[in-house]
Amino acid sequence: MLVSIIFSLLLGYGAFRYGAVLAEDWAILVAGVGILAALDAVFAWWHPVKPDRLACVFAGVLLVAAAVQLVPLPVGLLQTLSPSAADIHLGLSAIGAPPERATLSITPSETTGLFLKLAGCLTALFLARRLTLRLRNRAWWLVVPIVSVGAGEAVLGLVQYALGGPDSVTRGTYINRNHFAGLLELALPLPLMGAVWVYRRHRTKYETPAFSAVAACALLGLAGIILLGILLSLSRMGFLAALGSLFVTGAITLSTAFVPQGGKSRPGLRWIPAGGVAAAVFLGFIFLPTDQLIARFAAVASTEEVSAETRAELWRESAPLIAASPVFGFGLGGYESAFMRYKHVAPMQRADFAHNDYLQLLIELGLLGFVPGFALAALAHAGALNAAAAPATASERYLGIGCSASLIALTLHSFVDFNLYIPANALAVSWIAGIALALRFYRPNTLTWR
Repeated sequence: MLVSIIFSLLLGYGAFRYGAVLAEDWAILVAGVGILAALDAVFAWWHPVKPDRLACVFAGVLLVAAAVQLVPLPVGLLQTLSPSAADIHLGLSAIGAPPERATLSITPSETTGLFLKLAGCLTALFLARRLTLRLRNRAWWLVVPIVSVGAGEAVLGLVQYALGGPDSVTRGTYINRNHFAGLLELALPLPLMGAVWVYRRHRTKYETPAFSAVAACALLGLAGIILLGILLSLSRMGFLAALGSLFVTGAITLSTAFVPQGGKSRPGLRWIPAGGVAAAVFLGFIFLPTDQLIARFAAVASTEEVSAETRAELWRESAPLIAASPVFGFGLGGYESAFMRYKHVAPMQRADFAHNDYLQLLIELGLLGFVPGFALAALAHAGALNAAAAPATASERYLGIGCSASLIALTLHSFVDFNLYIPANALAVSWIAGIALALRFYRPNTLTWR
């Protein structure tokens, strides 16, 4: 409970400080998470939990891959490992003496800052995992920070809309409405699944306790506020990602009604929940958007932000960077500098982000860092889906469904944006991934933990 309050304050500070994009703000976040993890590590001596060796290996390789980019290497060795990075370093030597040593990263200062952010996010991930294993059926307390901060941002966005009129855009304390929507889409499935669990846990065949019904209604109200915040942000991909998360929550939750009973297989019925929820989500796509959001979908190629055409051209021109340094990449934060020689799109605008987290991470980390990072994310998804297979009365089932939907929402949004480079959003998704990672150790059939 205390850790949830402290993490809520940290995440709230980061979110309300424009997503913690300023160096001093993310430094406070990283330091706060590190202190919290250190204090919990002391407590863990008396209450140890089973380590996840596979996740530790992937996280370790990811950190090493990022750290190696900062090691000064002889220029001859650098030309062998990453000729493109060496060419950039030697090109800069035209204004001075040729360097004897250089790093794999073409922007070491940027890489150092992002390395610290990465270390902070991984610390939050393993802290959340450890707390989940320790709390077990009380692990719902750990989603309070995400829900409370997301709901707070949504309420602030609604106030902005009310004061600004029908043409205003809700963005909370974020600079970019898409990143505001990114935080809210992470939070949306959690109160929704919490409401289902609270409603079902004390319900009998003929009655439901009043407290459970009131608590479920309150949580559904929070989910409604968060969804309204996403709608009024006018973020196209935020809205689509939210619909994707709602599809996951509905399809998996309703699937228990069609589990084969008495050993009789009913394979045809397993598609009924998914089909029904897909139809409901499609109707939501038709009737939920505001007129302004519909207009943004209609004008997809001409907005005041980066248009769909510009994004597509940006991705096409960025693709050669992967082949230029496929193994080691150009260093975290090195995308903008490396892209300069390939950039033709939007010549009067900066291209500091690829507007695709996967493409940019592959360019910056190379296969050496991208593959273990992808594997760690896959383990988190697997953990959430593992708990989703639990009996309908288990709290871990609904926690797993909520975490799975949250992760899928940001997974979809990251195809067209850079939420993972916004410290507050990256910290939030790391916390949820840590909870999901712990659920790999849950045994759905026996309602026990390994």
